[in-house]
Amino acid sequence: MAESAAVSRPVDEYGFFIKEGNAANPSIHRRKSSFNRGKMNVPAKESAWLAMLAKWEKGHKKKEKKIKKLARQGVPESIRAQVWSATAGVDRFRKPGVWEACLEKTDETIFEVIERDIGRCFPEHQMFADPQGAGQENLRRVLRAFAVYKPEVGYCQGMGMIAGMMLMHMPAEDAFWLLVTTLETTFKDTYTPELLQLRRDAAVFEALLDKKLRPVARHMAKQDVTPLMYITQWFMTAFTTTAPWETTLRIWDMMFCEGIKPLFRAGLAIIKINKEQLLKECPTNAETIDLLLHVPRANLQADDLVAESLNIKIKTKDINKLRARVAALDTPDKGAPTLLKKRR
Repeated sequence: MAESAAVSRPVDEYGFFIKEGNAANPSIHRRKSSFNRGKMNVPAKESAWLAMLAKWEKGHKKKEKKIKKLARQGVPESIRAQVWSATAGVDRFRKPGVWEACLEKTDETIFEVIERDIGRCFPEHQMFADPQGAGQENLRRVLRAFAVYKPEVGYCQGMGMIAGMMLMHMPAEDAFWLLVTTLETTFKDTYTPELLQLRRDAAVFEALLDKKLRPVARHMAKQDVTPLMYITQWFMTAFTTTAPWETTLRIWDMMFCEGIKPLFRAGLAIIKINKEQLLKECPTNAETIDLLLHVPRANLQADDLVAESLNIKIKTKDINKLRARVAALDTPDKGAPTLLKKRR
């Protein structure tokens, strides 16, 4: 009965239920942006991606600039699964028989923890709304398989949102291998029990914020607002709980091509777009944190956020250098804005 009721509810183009009284679902609200100028149409982008995917093993390294440019314009939904798997480098990790072997093993302690979170992952999406449905069952299988595959990590809150996003685009086994790849590369050490890399990245983010948006950085510092208070939600779920869905997809398109850099850029862009409100309408840390964790969706439109993020010039090698410096600190979670200041 619950399943038929869920099926009958209207959904948007991404499968999310449309709330009653909403003339337009906020997840697909769009406005014109200068970023659209010069963009390829969907059929042209599909053709370009398919041509590269057909010869991926031979020449994608030579076409990194073109791949990056295409990803920044948004990957067509029809081929997202293929593009994400290819750009993430899933073939480097995928091995026959491992998925099946992981599903045969059990770890009751960690499985109980996973079970508590299954129903909390995208309850407003038609794929995951039914507790007895295939969506929740596949999510359960992917998370359990990963916990068995990587017992030193097991399961951590936030992983369910990552796996759920992947399941919206591909079968369970493919989602499992994309999850493995992503957590071994872009999010390596992020989901460990100590959240080691997340704490280090919070310090890196604070250093970048101090360099790129110093007035806001100082405003937050006076309020004792540290990046760990808000990028935990942003990074641990890769913006799936923060931005409109089209925007989230665009961030993911770039993430698989460029690694962690688009997440830093997106976070800084969010603060830049909301700079005036943060400075003028958030006198205490309560208002600041509330705004950063519940940014108005109108301020997070896909083309606008992507364009703003690309205007923030950061190099991957600079992020890596900062990560290395932060790794040497005793308290990386405290932040390190002085890392970018030159010695006199």
